[in-house]
Amino acid sequence: MADATQYLYKLKELTVLMLKDQKIHEGHWQILVNFGFGAANVGPNEAEMAPAAMVPVMGVGVQKVPEKTPLSVDAAEVNPA
Repeated sequence: MADATQYLYKLKELTVLMLKDQKIHEGHWQILVNFGFGAANVGPNEAEMAPAAMVPVMGVGVQKVPEKTPLSVDAAEVNPA
């Protein structure tokens, strides 16, 4: 059997992993993605250049929210003390 070379997590699964890592046991939390922004002229060749936006992911974290949302998880349920 081949070794796995890639793992993909759903957003809520990633949130749960981060809550456990940070030892968070209460509150509603959801994924936080910090985007950057850049611009450049790109194209297959110089004659076909066009302005383009580049949006890099600068960081991923969790954010506490005041109530349940479609993206949030309850830390008390997924990571009890």
